[in-house]
Amino acid sequence: MATVEKAPRRTRDVAEASRRVLDPLQRLRGYIRLYVTLEATAIVLLFVAASFGLRALKQKGYDKLARLEIENGAMMPGLLRGDCVMIDQRAEVKRGDVIVFRSPRDPDKFHIRRVVARAGETIEVRAGVPSIGGKPLAQVPVDSDCPPIHKAGPCRLVRETNDGRSYDLMFFTDQPAKDFAPATVPDRRVFVLGDNRDHAADSRRVGGIGVDHIEGKATFIYWSSDPEDGIRWSRIGRTIH
Repeated sequence: MATVEKAPRRTRDVAEASRRVLDPLQRLRGYIRLYVTLEATAIVLLFVAASFGLRALKQKGYDKLARLEIENGAMMPGLLRGDCVMIDQRAEVKRGDVIVFRSPRDPDKFHIRRVVARAGETIEVRAGVPSIGGKPLAQVPVDSDCPPIHKAGPCRLVRETNDGRSYDLMFFTDQPAKDFAPATVPDRRVFVLGDNRDHAADSRRVGGIGVDHIEGKATFIYWSSDPEDGIRWSRIGRTIH
């Protein structure tokens, strides 16, 4: 009768140790595959939902919609680089609204800023505080940190109120912007400022924006991603204040 020789004990121990090492690695690979699958599925579902949402908006008459990706930090802290916003081209532009407009110097470029004053109003900006008709807009400190992405130095947040609209601004304590002397906004123009009040090219530099250059009002963030952090899920769907 033939006999089967057992593997040497050392060989069995090595094989068992290898299995113990491989099992956690296999589980880790399984978790990674599951995570990638779930994230890919979530992205697909998000785009499907966005498509149905846009279709529903168009069926209700909101057929003039456009999109813009934020490429700089002029509207921090509310809007970050990599945020993609929807634009309502039907909305009436009011003070406090965030608008998208074609650059007065280059019509092929688009910018996003906040309307602070309208045609016929006298505007002045001192230390980042706008005054309309000689009355400064209310600003109160915000007990919160500036976005971690900024690298320009120490900053502080304040909440400004304009025509009943409140929104957060960012100021850099060591790099204040120049003041803007009192001026009346010309007919068919609006005066815009960046929410990153000390680091934004706005009407203090280029003057009022013609209403013919305005593309519409930014309404909400439909997508947000960052090269380092990836998709910023918590920002998607946020209303723009």
